Amino acid sequence: MRKLMFVTAGFLSFGVTSAKANNLYIAQNATGAASGADCADARAYTTLGSSDWVAGNVIHLCGTFSMPAGASGVIAIGGSGTSGNPITVKFETGAIATTPYWGANGFITASNQNYIVVDGGTDGSVTSTANGTNLANQQSVATGVHFNTVSNAEIKNLNVSNMYVHACVQPLTNCTDANGGSSYGIEWLYGSNVTIDGNSVHDAFGCIRYVFNTGTSTNVSVFGNNVYNCNWGINTATGGTNAVLNGDLIYGNHVHDWGNWDNASNYFHHDGIFVFTTGTGAAINGLQIFNNLIYGNIATTMTGHIYISQTPGTITNAYVYNNVMSNTSSGYAADGYLYDWSTNSFIFNNTIVGRVATNMGGTGYIQYGNGSTLVNNIITSCYAALLVNTGASIGSSDYNDIYNCAQVGTTSTTLSQWQAATGFDAHSTAGNPLLNVNSSPPYQLVSTSSPAYHSGSNLTNYCSTVPALCTDAAGSARPSSGAWEMGAYQLAGSKSGGAPNPPAGLTAVVN
Repeated sequence: MRKLMFVTAGFLSFGVTSAKANNLYIAQNATGAASGADCADARAYTTLGSSDWVAGNVIHLCGTFSMPAGASGVIAIGGSGTSGNPITVKFETGAIATTPYWGANGFITASNQNYIVVDGGTDGSVTSTANGTNLANQQSVATGVHFNTVSNAEIKNLNVSNMYVHACVQPLTNCTDANGGSSYGIEWLYGSNVTIDGNSVHDAFGCIRYVFNTGTSTNVSVFGNNVYNCNWGINTATGGTNAVLNGDLIYGNHVHDWGNWDNASNYFHHDGIFVFTTGTGAAINGLQIFNNLIYGNIATTMTGHIYISQTPGTITNAYVYNNVMSNTSSGYAADGYLYDWSTNSFIFNNTIVGRVATNMGGTGYIQYGNGSTLVNNIITSCYAALLVNTGASIGSSDYNDIYNCAQVGTTSTTLSQWQAATGFDAHSTAGNPLLNVNSSPPYQLVSTSSPAYHSGSNLTNYCSTVPALCTDAAGSARPSSGAWEMGAYQLAGSKSGGAPNPPAGLTAVVN
């Protein structure tokens, strides 16, 4: 999958590969002279040994790898690269790995390695053919690519599909399959300087998962991926006592369609982007979620498009900005399109488009933590725009456009009632933002007649901390002086042609 136009581009650089690096071509079975010089003369993958897994080498995968059911760790990376000279596993054009179902370690696995790149190339693919609700097998544990304790590494440009094809045809009572709950497209356990980018992943319990349980990890970046038909689209987490992640960037992804994971017994709670801590002393610092497009069929048991949860543990000073969240199905997010159980978060310039202004419309933003700052957001067509749980608090809220929602706050029906009750949103509006669902990307402002046009607060003072905030979700620069637009975009049509430039100085922020 190539980089999406919605993406704010970026990558993890490993430097220039050494001129002495060897290119080794392998296939399921030997071909031609079996020298490994090219795909016509590929070695069999079973001949790979420790002398092949050395820094700078590129292992090229050729043709079809047709594996037996339950195959696991077929390509087991057996060494580490070095800074500037990673070991690369690259799919040649047309290379595909297939099996009825994969085992826990998937087609490619690495454990306790460093400086590794897995590159899907033009169309590299890992898939299974017969695992899912209406298929021959219902194996819950299945993975496409599995890394364990791997640092300074990257998985990119790979198509991973059908680890578990869960199906649900409404009404909900028809949906009884409770299998598949440990299936992942890309699963990465432990490791620092982790990059997962440009992949297309669909049909698994979790499309992309990064989690660890002990110690401290740094710098996880998940960007430019297209993920769908997964119960959890993208999940990053610290899952144990005193496990700390410093630097967690999730940006420029397309995340969509979860309804196939509905279950009549409510086994599966769907989330688009799910970030959590669960352990005493666990923490995620420097979380940024931005420039993501999250949409599609949410069906019945959706929890949230973006779900942030510190239970227990802490997620502090998270920045959530320039995201577009929409609902095109008959269901709604039970815990809000943006569920925020964190501390002192910054919620800037998001566009949230619900389905309808009734109790079936869902809630735009739910605060279960404390101290959040909400500025320049558009929330429309929902049941309640802003809900604050008992014991939780919003620190400040202003310059938002809240339109066509049955309630603004927990007990306030109108914006004026909310303003009087809280003292918040003095400069906010309840006008129709005039969004264009058919624009590309969608939900941009139609014209200068929108009350969200040139009505937002200028947040340039935050851009030294989060540089990507100074461009919108489509790559248009926001002005350094004067009013910004509310929502994820500057006015449609103002963006120059071509893909956006990478933001300068993008780093994980740890406060």
